[in-house]
Amino acid sequence: MGGPIAQPPPAPILCRQCGAPLQSPPIVCRSCGCVPMIEESSAAIRSGYERLRPSGLRLLKAAATNRFVLLWLLVLVPFVFVTPVAALGYCAFVLLRARPNATTIEAIHLTVIACVAIVNLKLSYDLGQDALLWLGKLPDELWLWLRKARQPGDPAIRSALQRLITPAIG
Repeated sequence: MGGPIAQPPPAPILCRQCGAPLQSPPIVCRSCGCVPMIEESSAAIRSGYERLRPSGLRLLKAAATNRFVLLWLLVLVPFVFVTPVAALGYCAFVLLRARPNATTIEAIHLTVIACVAIVNLKLSYDLGQDALLWLGKLPDELWLWLRKARQPGDPAIRSALQRLITPAIG
């Protein structure tokens, strides 16, 4: 009566694709050729996605129906001039229309959004102009650098090459 109790053998591991039994450490199914670890991972990701999908859709729907979230998204897109202009136009329209039951907080919020839109337009224009100037000068600078690099006696290039090569050797 004091002997060990026999444990039932573990349930066989079955392939998710074809249902065939898999060897002890399942690496590849011998019947269909699928990789069980990949199948289990994709099943876990799919179930997590299906579990989180309704809450994500609710959050997206709430953000899409909240006009302030949409305005902030429109205002903060850089280098695209249409979105801040659209947000600025909407803010101006709502502020000029000024319903009698509008709250002060709503007016302040729209004013801040309009100010951020103006700042975004100014920075986008300035940075866009600087980027265009830099791109225009890039071929000339590259050509000058290549011409200078071809001169073997230039000590600045020789020392730069030595700094690059020395850590690789030592």
